[in-house]
Amino acid sequence: CDFHAPLASSETLEKVRALLRNTIPHLDNDRHFAPDMNHATSLVVSGAVANAAVAVSLPSVLTGI
Repeated sequence: CDFHAPLASSETLEKVRALLRNTIPHLDNDRHFAPDMNHATSLVVSGAVANAAVAVSLPSVLTGI
């Protein structure tokens, strides 16, 4: 997504991306990637990614059931 700026994605993806970018900077230069992966994994395991996604009003897939 970073490479397509100034275009933006969905509001949900942009919220999650902002959360990731608060912890993991854009990859401008070559670096060891394991710490970034560990941070991203922690955000998923902690539920922070799901919470960021849920914070956006999503259409219900159960509408009409």
